Amino acid sequence: MGPNHWFSMRNADVQTIEMPRSGRVPPERPATRVRAARAAVTRRQQGMGALGFIFVLLVIGGAAALTIKLVPHYISFYSIVDALQKLDSRTLAKPKFKMYDDIEDKVLKINNIHDVKPQSMMDIEKLRGRIIFHVDYRIEEPIVQNFGVYVHFKRDIVRNL
Repeated sequence: MGPNHWFSMRNADVQTIEMPRSGRVPPERPATRVRAARAAVTRRQQGMGALGFIFVLLVIGGAAALTIKLVPHYISFYSIVDALQKLDSRTLAKPKFKMYDDIEDKVLKINNIHDVKPQSMMDIEKLRGRIIFHVDYRIEEPIVQNFGVYVHFKRDIVRNL
């Protein structure tokens, strides 16, 4: 074997590969390249760094804070809508100003909703044998110091007399 041969040890076999005349070593086989790449990736993989961990905690904490602050408002809104859909016919037959008082007593106080008043959150319209409750209000909820969120609720509820 002369200087134009390249030796490769693999699985205790000696393989002889003819070197090209340019003098360059022939490329490795694809399987060997894949194993080398896997080994390099395995060596580079580590865990999450401290900054990454802090960032993940901030994102999870922010989502939890938003959830804790906003879910009660959504529960209140849907309980208002549900209660307005279930109002009895005696309440619906009353004039508007008395209906507001009944709604405050029968809907808001029973459902423990104290942050809105019926006159400011809804308009009552009587048309052709129907009553339309236009529920439209907005709540500002502070989250952290000077960061807050506006939540806008709007729904029209139509009831037959």
